[in-house]
Amino acid sequence: MHDIKFIRENAAAFDAALLKRNKPALATTILALDAELRRTKTAMQELQSQRNSMSKEIGLYKAKGQDTSALMATMQGIGPRLKELEEAERQQTAALREYLVTLPNMVDSTVPDGADEDGNIEVRRWGPPRDVQFVP
Repeated sequence: MHDIKFIRENAAAFDAALLKRNKPALATTILALDAELRRTKTAMQELQSQRNSMSKEIGLYKAKGQDTSALMATMQGIGPRLKELEEAERQQTAALREYLVTLPNMVDSTVPDGADEDGNIEVRRWGPPRDVQFVP
């Protein structure tokens, strides 16, 4: 599986490596999925932080004997929104992972261009070829 951090930092090199494998350039698509996932995670963290601070506030209000109904009503809206974001995060993570898992490995920069091994130039040969029989 490809490292998303590498793709973020080296999008052009990643696309060039895919083109060497006769695959379309996908860095832009992958980075868009990654950005969407990161936005979702940030929104989740903000909601969780808001929920935590409100919980503390409610505790302080209750300790003082003050009314907490307004805070409780606001907190009830956070739960469903947080569940929506968690589901979106799961789907976005799966989509990004699907892209990263199905792409071929990057070839070394010294590998000559060619559609397959027949299109490449034989630079040197070591020993004569021999027939090898495999025994299962």
